[in-house]
This record gives sequence, structure tokens and C-alpha cells, in this order.
Amino acid sequence: PVAFFSLEMAEADLKARLASRGTGVSYDKIRLGKLTQSELVKVLDYYDFIDESCLHIVDKTTRLYSIKRKIEDLILKHKIKMVMIDYVQLMKLSKSSGDRTSDLSTITRDLKALANELNIPIIILAQLSRSVDERPNKRPQLRDLKQSGSIEEDSDTVIFLLRKAYYEAAHGSSLPDSVVGSTDMIIAKGRNTGTKDFKTFLDFKHYDFRSA
Repeated sequence: PVAFFSLEMAEADLKARLASRGTGVSYDKIRLGKLTQSELVKVLDYYDFIDESCLHIVDKTTRLYSIKRKIEDLILKHKIKMVMIDYVQLMKLSKSSGDRTSDLSTITRDLKALANELNIPIIILAQLSRSVDERPNKRPQLRDLKQSGSIEEDSDTVIFLLRKAYYEAAHGSSLPDSVVGSTDMIIAKGRNTGTKDFKTFLDFKHYDFRSA
């Protein structure tokens, strides 16, 4: 059982991407409603599967206090074993200090404490600063975590994704799908695993990661 807090994307959009991944029907076709009858049946069946699954999507809150209470509630009701939050820089405190870096430090420290208290993994997505775009090799580094060094400090594991074709496409290059989807997964911090890189592939038509 998983709780997914979607602070940026609406639940409907997230379900459409999950349905694309699960059925093999293009996300664009689902989003635009351009489905054949057989595709429509597959997609609707998969929506039913999502609703009956152990995935609990929450898209109506960004405040730390509300998210913590919701996690505890979901654990009691559904025995949640993992939490994902997309993304941490959108989280807010009930009373802001006026310093965004200080607020984020409080947020990551509290999430870390909650993960330890409940004995479950809490996975947070995070934005990177624009400085990575100015680096010749575009490789993300721990110092690129936007607005807060506490994200690195409080995390047991930090994983970056690097899709080099993103930068080539930005300069007008026309690239085949096999190149566009090629993605490096970089474990930049691994308290229990060590650091390493490995290759993956992102299929944009179906929003699906797989081994390269």
C-alpha cells in the first residue's frame, strides 16, 4: 500500500499517466480523448484497477501538518508501507518563518523524523537549481538541490536523473526516441548502498521507466 501526495499534478492527470503505463495506450490519446472503442475499454478497466488498488493519491494539500496527519490516518486505515511526495519545494508550514530555506529545513527534518517514527520509507521529489544547466556535462550534484542543503543532509539516499538528450533537443537537434529516452540514474548519496550510476530508459509515450 502506497500513499502518493501530488502537490503539483491533479489526481486525474496522474491517473491518466498510470493508465497509459498500464495499458500501453498513448498518454496523449488518453488526455485528448482520442481513443478507439477497444482502447477506451482498456483504459476504463485500468481506471477501475487503480481505484481498487492499494494506491492512495492525495492532491488537495500542501501543508506539512496536514500531510503528516493524512499519512498517519492512511497508516491506521490502510496500513500504508511507503509514502511519495511530489515535490518537496511546494510544501508549506502552517506558520512560515519568512525564510524559505529555513522552512524547507524544518520540513525535511520533520519528514525524516516521521519516517523513523513510523518505520516506513518517505520518498520526496525535489527541484534542482538552474546552475546545473550551466555546467558543461550537465551532471547534477548534491549542491544543486534547490533552496535547501537539508534535503541532502536529511536523506539516506539521493538519486538524480540525467537525460542528456534534453539539452541537445533544447538546441534544435532532432533525435530518435532511443536517444531521447536514454536516462542515467545517479545515486549521488547512499548511506547504506554507496554511490553508483546505471542506465535506464524513459518511454515518454507511456510514461514508463525500464532497464536500458
